[in-house]
Order: sequence, then structure tokens, then C-alpha cells
Amino acid sequence: MIDVPEDAGATVLMVHAHHALRMTQREFGELIGVSERTIQRWTASTPGFTPGQLKTLATALYPVHPPLAARFAALARETLESLGLVVPPPPKPSAMATPSLPPSIAPLLADGLLYALAEAVGLPRDKLELPLLELLRQSVEAGLSLPALADAVQQATVRRSRAVTARAGQR
Repeated sequence: MIDVPEDAGATVLMVHAHHALRMTQREFGELIGVSERTIQRWTASTPGFTPGQLKTLATALYPVHPPLAARFAALARETLESLGLVVPPPPKPSAMATPSLPPSIAPLLADGLLYALAEAVGLPRDKLELPLLELLRQSVEAGLSLPALADAVQQATVRRSRAVTARAGQR
């Protein structure tokens, strides 16, 4: 794969694309919807690519020369991701999604959670600690964040509430 200089103009990019795709001028022209003569003129001057032609070239080039494909996508004011050629990386977690707490607060929150849960279900706290720890461990192993786990619990609660309401309406 030949490196294309960063400051390469459109003509140089077109010539590199033409060679990377291993096409004749006629085939290259057909790919982007222009005549062989137009390709010849553009090779001698400056190509007049439309955004659609640039996207077509980016798509055709991606399997054989991804960096050059990215250059054509950029000329079309696109990215390889926006053209659907590359899966975008997952978003980085924001500071708002995972606030950091002073270490001294975490045990108090855990203690409060266990106390409230024990009161709500009418069981001794020591009967809930191990099952809750196992649930949290499995959630972490499955890749669930605490907000995702909270959302899942809330959705389950809503589903259960709807089911209870539906059963009550059938009576």
C-alpha cells in the first residue's frame, strides 16, 4: 500500500485511487459516472468530483486502501463511520455517568441499601447480603454498569406492575 502525502491535491489523490483500484481509466470513469475522456482531462488538471462521487470512491477504496478511502470521505465532508464502512468506537463513559464518591461514603450507601432492602422484603439483612453480592458480581462479569443494572430493574418493575394491573382487570 503506497502512502499518499498529506498535502496531496485532488489530482494526486485521484491517480492514487485509480491505481489502488487497479482499474483502467474507462473503468474508473464508469465507477463514478463520468467518461474516460473526463478522467483524462482531470488527470491533466483538477478533478471536479461531486460529493456522491467522493463517497463512491471512499466505499470502493476502503477494502484495498483504508487511509485513502478516509481521505476521499473527508473531501465529501464524511467519515468512514458516517459512510457505514467502519463501526464507530463505543462512546467513552462520561464523568456524569459514573460519579466518584469519597471512599468513606460507599460503605454507608451499601449499608443503607441493604437495610432498606431487608425492611422492604421482611427478611434479616444477613439473608440478603450474599445473594445481592452474587447478583452484582454476575452483573459486572456480564459487562453491566450500575446505571444499566438500575435501568433493567426499573424495566422489570414496570413490566411486573403492568402484568399485575392486567390480571386485576381480568377479574
